[in-house]
Amino acid sequence: MNTLPTLLTVCRPGSRVMFSRVLCSSRLLLGSKCLSTSTKAYQKVAVLGASGGIGQPMSLLLKQSPLVTQLSLYDIAHVKGVAADLSHIETPARVTAHLGPGELADCLTGADVVVIPAGVPRKPGMTRDDLFKTNASIVANLVHACALNCPKAMICIITNPVNSTVPIAAEILKHNGVFDSKRLFGVTTLDVVRSNTFIAEAKGLDVRNVSCPVIGGHSGITILPVISQCSPAVSFPQVS
Repeated sequence: MNTLPTLLTVCRPGSRVMFSRVLCSSRLLLGSKCLSTSTKAYQKVAVLGASGGIGQPMSLLLKQSPLVTQLSLYDIAHVKGVAADLSHIETPARVTAHLGPGELADCLTGADVVVIPAGVPRKPGMTRDDLFKTNASIVANLVHACALNCPKAMICIITNPVNSTVPIAAEILKHNGVFDSKRLFGVTTLDVVRSNTFIAEAKGLDVRNVSCPVIGGHSGITILPVISQCSPAVSFPQVS
C-alpha cells in the first residue's frame, strides 16, 4: 500500500482527474448479463458498509433479487443486526454478517459482485476535499482486500467523492496486477434518476418514460446531463 500517498495527491477532487467507466445502472445488479443466471447459477454479492444509510436499503433490495443467492454484509458496527433482519425475508438468498477487518476476507472470498457504499457522508460545512481525506483511505483499504480475495469480482463504488475514489480503486487494482476496466464502476445512478425527475417535472412528463444520460462522473464541475440525447426529446431555452 506504499502507493497510497501518491494516489491521494493525484486523485484529489480539485485535480479534475476523470475516469472512463463512471456509470453503473441499477440494472447491473438486477437485470443485465453481468448477473445472468444462465451463465452461472451461483451469485455472491458482498456489500461493504452494509449498516450505513445507503448500505441498509441497498442490502434490502439485493435480498429481494432472484439473481442473488448469497448476500455477504460487512461493516465495522451493527452489521449482525442488519443481517438478522434481512435473513427473515422469504427469498432464497442466504445472508451472512461479517464484522470488522478480521472478517473482511471471509466476506469477499468468492464474491462475484462487490458494492462499496462504505465511508462517511458529506456533512454541512464539509468540502469534498474534506470528504476525500477520510473516504479515500477507506476505499483504498477495501479495494486492496478485494484484489487479494476476489480479484475477478465486479467492483461498484458508491463512496464519495466518486470522481476521486474510483481512480484510487483503479490504481490499487493495478498495483496488485488485477485491474480490469470492465469490472470497475463508479455508481452515479443517483444523478440519472435526478436528471429524469427534474426534466419530467419541468416538462410535465411521466417520469417513468423519461431517460436522460448523464456524463462526467459525480462532481459539480464535471457532471453534465446530455439533454440532446434525452428520450423523449426535450429542449430548454439557453441562458446567457
